[in-house]
Amino acid sequence: MKKQKRQWLSFILVLSIFLSNLSGSVYATEQFFDDARGHWAENVIYRFAEQGIVHGYPDGSLQPEGQSTRAEAFSILDRLRKINESVENVDDGLEDEFKESELSSKKGSSHVPSPQYSFEIPKEIYVDEEITIVPKSRYVKSVTWTMTHENLPVEVDSVIEGDLTNDGGKITFKSMGIYTLTARAVNRRGRTVTHDQTISVYPNIRLHLDLMEHAHTDTSVIVDLITEGLGEKEVEWILQCDDRDIKLDEFISGELSNQGGVIQFKEPGTYELIASVEDDLGKIITASDTITIYPVATIQLEMESITQTSHLDKCI
Repeated sequence: MKKQKRQWLSFILVLSIFLSNLSGSVYATEQFFDDARGHWAENVIYRFAEQGIVHGYPDGSLQPEGQSTRAEAFSILDRLRKINESVENVDDGLEDEFKESELSSKKGSSHVPSPQYSFEIPKEIYVDEEITIVPKSRYVKSVTWTMTHENLPVEVDSVIEGDLTNDGGKITFKSMGIYTLTARAVNRRGRTVTHDQTISVYPNIRLHLDLMEHAHTDTSVIVDLITEGLGEKEVEWILQCDDRDIKLDEFISGELSNQGGVIQFKEPGTYELIASVEDDLGKIITASDTITIYPVATIQLEMESITQTSHLDKCI
């Protein structure tokens, strides 16, 4: 009975090879089977995995020399049937690959399986924020990296700082935008596989606020706000006294914009003026400075009434 099951699995593998020639494009997969390494049909097994024909068991194994049930066998055939429905012609490419795999196990040939290469990067980052790319790679001789910015090809070195090699690398993006990073991996036989990831890079907003240290209620105060990466966003202005928010229009006169402005405080006290903005990722960026306002000095002069009496000499 066990022998019949093994024969059934072998029959399915052989039959699948011919049927799988009807399949379309091959895509990279991250599904690796440790127990398929070194097997005479290793490359064919991974081709099936790439096309979704075999999925393996929950523990991550495939058990290529194990026992296969009729249900498992017919599931594989059904997947092949669905892939092959839209294709008319059969070629001999995968059949030759199967034969080469079998011969390599018997003669120790230098057969090289198809390359497998993938990587992940964050979907959203800031300009100048460093990311680390650690690829998953098998059967790869070399990797070529390319980049598009807003769907237009660009030189990789012109948009990033850092180096990318076969093993990935650490990079930062120089400017904002939507980028697609593509890796083209090649094995020793010249076979290729590509993998790409898209990332949105947002500006790193910076604010710097400068006020004079002190002023009087009758003094005009220059508010100097320096911004970077602000774009079309509006700055929100907040005024605090004794660590509590107070209404701007009740305590100051004048106008404040994204560049600052000129204002005058109505009441004496120590105030903290805060510039705040929310970026595209929901991060709140603030800048603040404090100022002490003194009352205007007044002088009040009081004098007692003075009476002067003048005595004239008698005329002679």
